[in-house]
Amino acid sequence: MEESTSSTLKMKLHSRNFAAVSDGTKIAELRLYDKKRQSLNLQSSIIFSDSSDENLKPVKVNVRGLLYFPSFRDVFSFIPGKWLGKSPRLKFMDENSCPDNANGYKKWYKKVDSLELHIKNAVLDELRGIYTPEQEKENGVIVIVLEREKF
Repeated sequence: MEESTSSTLKMKLHSRNFAAVSDGTKIAELRLYDKKRQSLNLQSSIIFSDSSDENLKPVKVNVRGLLYFPSFRDVFSFIPGKWLGKSPRLKFMDENSCPDNANGYKKWYKKVDSLELHIKNAVLDELRGIYTPEQEKENGVIVIVLEREKF
Protein backbone atom coordinates (compact mmCIF):
# COMPACT_ATOMS: atom_id res chain seq x y z
CA MET A 1 0.00 0.00 0.00
CA GLU A 2 1.30 3.43 -0.92
CA GLU A 3 1.36 6.07 1.78
CA SER A 4 1.59 9.83 1.70
CA THR A 5 2.61 12.65 3.99
CA SER A 6 1.82 16.37 3.75
CA SER A 7 3.81 17.32 0.63
CA THR A 8 5.60 14.05 -0.05
CA LEU A 9 3.97 11.10 -1.75
CA LYS A 10 5.35 7.56 -1.56
CA MET A 11 4.94 5.43 -4.66
CA LYS A 12 6.29 2.10 -5.88
CA LEU A 13 7.74 1.35 -9.30
CA HIS A 14 8.58 -1.87 -11.12
CA SER A 15 12.33 -2.54 -11.05
CA ARG A 16 13.04 -1.36 -14.61
CA ASN A 17 11.19 1.93 -14.06
CA PHE A 18 12.81 2.40 -10.65
CA ALA A 19 16.25 2.01 -12.24
CA ALA A 20 15.35 4.48 -14.99
CA VAL A 21 14.17 7.10 -12.48
CA SER A 22 17.30 6.46 -10.40
CA ASP A 23 19.67 6.99 -13.33
CA GLY A 24 17.72 9.94 -14.73
CA THR A 25 16.67 8.36 -18.04
CA LYS A 26 12.99 8.45 -17.04
CA ILE A 27 11.75 11.96 -16.36
CA ALA A 28 7.99 11.37 -16.51
CA GLU A 29 5.75 9.01 -14.59
CA LEU A 30 2.28 8.16 -15.91
CA ARG A 31 -0.52 7.37 -13.48
CA LEU A 32 -4.26 7.52 -13.21
CA TYR A 33 -5.43 10.89 -11.96
CA ASP A 34 -7.02 9.31 -8.92
CA LYS A 35 -7.63 10.81 -5.50
CA LYS A 36 -4.05 10.20 -4.37
CA ARG A 37 -2.48 11.90 -7.42
CA GLN A 38 -4.92 14.81 -7.15
CA SER A 39 -2.96 15.88 -4.05
CA LEU A 40 0.18 16.54 -6.14
CA ASN A 41 1.31 20.08 -6.91
CA LEU A 42 4.49 21.74 -8.15
CA GLN A 43 5.88 21.90 -4.61
CA SER A 44 5.40 18.15 -4.05
CA SER A 45 8.08 15.50 -3.77
CA ILE A 46 7.75 11.81 -4.47
CA ILE A 47 9.73 9.03 -2.85
CA PHE A 48 9.88 6.06 -5.22
CA SER A 49 10.77 2.59 -4.02
CA ASP A 50 11.37 -0.59 -6.00
CA SER A 51 8.28 -2.80 -5.70
CA SER A 52 10.32 -6.00 -5.96
CA ASP A 53 13.36 -5.08 -3.83
CA GLU A 54 12.63 -3.11 -0.69
CA ASN A 55 16.33 -3.23 0.26
CA LEU A 56 17.19 -0.73 -2.48
CA LYS A 57 17.51 2.85 -1.29
CA PRO A 58 14.42 4.87 -2.28
CA VAL A 59 14.81 7.73 -4.74
CA LYS A 60 13.40 11.16 -3.99
CA VAL A 61 12.24 13.35 -6.87
CA ASN A 62 10.62 16.76 -7.10
CA VAL A 63 7.52 17.38 -9.18
CA ARG A 64 8.40 19.85 -11.95
CA GLY A 65 5.29 19.55 -14.06
CA LEU A 66 1.79 18.08 -14.03
CA LEU A 67 0.04 17.39 -17.32
CA TYR A 68 -3.55 16.11 -17.44
CA PHE A 69 -5.04 13.99 -20.22
CA PRO A 70 -8.24 12.00 -20.76
CA SER A 71 -6.32 8.84 -21.75
CA PHE A 72 -2.87 7.30 -22.01
CA ARG A 73 -3.14 7.33 -25.80
CA ASP A 74 -3.65 11.11 -25.66
CA VAL A 75 -0.49 11.40 -23.57
CA PHE A 76 1.55 9.70 -26.29
CA SER A 77 0.54 12.23 -28.91
CA PHE A 78 2.07 14.97 -26.74
CA ILE A 79 5.15 13.80 -24.82
CA PRO A 80 8.33 12.36 -26.32
CA GLY A 81 9.00 8.66 -25.68
CA LYS A 82 12.45 9.43 -24.29
CA TRP A 83 10.77 10.97 -21.22
CA LEU A 84 9.63 7.46 -20.31
CA GLY A 85 13.06 5.78 -20.25
CA LYS A 86 14.07 2.85 -22.39
CA SER A 87 11.53 0.41 -23.75
CA PRO A 88 11.54 -2.98 -22.05
CA ARG A 89 11.19 -4.68 -25.44
CA LEU A 90 14.14 -2.99 -27.13
CA LYS A 91 17.18 -5.20 -27.31
CA PHE A 92 19.33 -2.98 -29.52
CA MET A 93 19.35 0.65 -28.49
CA ASP A 94 21.95 1.77 -31.00
CA GLU A 95 23.58 0.66 -34.21
CA ASN A 96 26.81 -0.48 -32.53
CA SER A 97 25.07 -2.93 -30.19
CA CYS A 98 22.97 -4.48 -32.97
CA PRO A 99 24.35 -7.69 -34.49
CA ASP A 100 24.78 -7.82 -38.26
CA ASN A 101 22.21 -10.59 -38.63
CA ALA A 102 19.40 -8.76 -36.81
CA ASN A 103 16.99 -8.85 -39.76
CA GLY A 104 17.12 -5.18 -40.68
CA TYR A 105 17.14 -3.77 -37.16
CA LYS A 106 20.09 -1.46 -37.92
CA LYS A 107 18.15 0.26 -40.65
CA TRP A 108 14.94 0.31 -38.58
CA TYR A 109 16.55 1.82 -35.48
CA LYS A 110 18.07 4.64 -37.51
CA LYS A 111 14.52 5.93 -37.99
CA VAL A 112 13.89 7.97 -34.86
CA ASP A 113 10.15 8.13 -35.44
CA SER A 114 9.92 4.33 -35.54
CA LEU A 115 11.91 4.03 -32.33
CA GLU A 116 9.72 6.68 -30.69
CA LEU A 117 6.55 4.82 -31.69
CA HIS A 118 7.98 1.52 -30.46
CA ILE A 119 8.80 2.97 -27.03
CA LYS A 120 5.34 4.49 -26.68
CA ASN A 121 3.60 1.27 -27.72
CA ALA A 122 5.66 -0.76 -25.25
CA VAL A 123 4.79 1.62 -22.42
CA LEU A 124 1.11 1.63 -23.42
CA ASP A 125 1.09 -2.19 -23.38
CA GLU A 126 2.61 -2.13 -19.90
CA LEU A 127 0.03 0.39 -18.65
CA ARG A 128 -2.83 -1.69 -20.10
CA GLY A 129 -1.62 -4.53 -17.86
CA ILE A 130 -1.94 -2.29 -14.77
CA TYR A 131 -5.01 -0.14 -15.38
CA THR A 132 -8.35 -1.09 -16.91
CA PRO A 133 -9.98 1.06 -19.62
CA GLU A 134 -12.76 1.77 -17.11
CA GLN A 135 -10.29 3.16 -14.55
CA GLU A 136 -8.67 5.27 -17.24
CA LYS A 137 -12.01 6.67 -18.41
CA GLU A 138 -13.23 7.36 -14.87
CA ASN A 139 -10.08 9.09 -13.59
CA GLY A 140 -8.19 10.45 -16.56
CA VAL A 141 -4.41 10.41 -16.65
CA ILE A 142 -1.66 12.54 -15.16
CA VAL A 143 1.89 12.90 -16.43
CA ILE A 144 4.19 13.75 -13.53
CA VAL A 145 7.34 15.46 -14.78
CA LEU A 146 10.20 14.54 -12.45
CA GLU A 147 13.47 16.08 -11.36
CA ARG A 148 15.80 13.90 -9.33
CA GLU A 149 16.98 15.50 -6.10
CA LYS A 150 20.68 16.23 -5.97
CA PHE A 151 22.51 15.18 -2.81
